[in-house]
Amino acid sequence: MLLAGRYGEWEYYNSDHAFLAGRKTAEAARDFLEALAAQAKSA
Repeated sequence: MLLAGRYGEWEYYNSDHAFLAGRKTAEAARDFLEALAAQAKSA
């Protein structure tokens, strides 16, 4: 589970910062899934 935004990080964000935090989490999720797929391919 990846947490993001003002509730996930327990911080108050304005809309710009909330968007960037969500984008950062989406990129982390993408990277994780790509690594998982690569691992499954090599097994």
